[in-house]
Amino acid sequence: MQTIRNFRHARVLGLAAAIALGGMSTGAIADQVSAAQAGKLAAAAQGAPLNATERQMLTRAAQANMAEVAAAELAKTKSSNENVLKFAQQMIKDHSHALKEITAVAEKYDVRMPKDAGRSHANALKKMNQLSADEFDRQYLSQAGVQEHKDTKQLVENLRNSSNPELKALGEKLTPVIEAHLKMANDLS
Repeated sequence: MQTIRNFRHARVLGLAAAIALGGMSTGAIADQVSAAQAGKLAAAAQGAPLNATERQMLTRAAQANMAEVAAAELAKTKSSNENVLKFAQQMIKDHSHALKEITAVAEKYDVRMPKDAGRSHANALKKMNQLSADEFDRQYLSQAGVQEHKDTKQLVENLRNSSNPELKALGEKLTPVIEAHLKMANDLS
């Protein structure tokens, strides 16, 4: 409580000194106060800060998309199956776009995005890279294609159920894409 009083006192003294020195007119002070209030109102309209669970959902969504892109990039080098290659190219396009959208929302809420998909995804890719082309195709479609999209579908559902309007909208936007990917992977498997 004392810290708050000291802060308020220092602010009042600073404003008084600025006025006394002629550095700021009362109109300029009013403009600054109005601008600060407008900024707070804009932030409030954008939504409350994200809680830890919501921040984690954005981070996990980013990692899931990074993992899909990395697996698809590997598929482009390992597979010779035309259908798998088309699927991989679609994954790169759609998941790169989704990652940009996730990052844009994360930036609004000052959520730091991960640099990579995480250790477990890196280890899985390392193992997949050692497989023959045919075995790779099977693993890629069952893991990155089906299982990862099932997991991501649940994650997107959690976004859709968020009380934050931007997370909810992001989840709504990503749902049909994830469902289409899951269908494609199941059809190819």
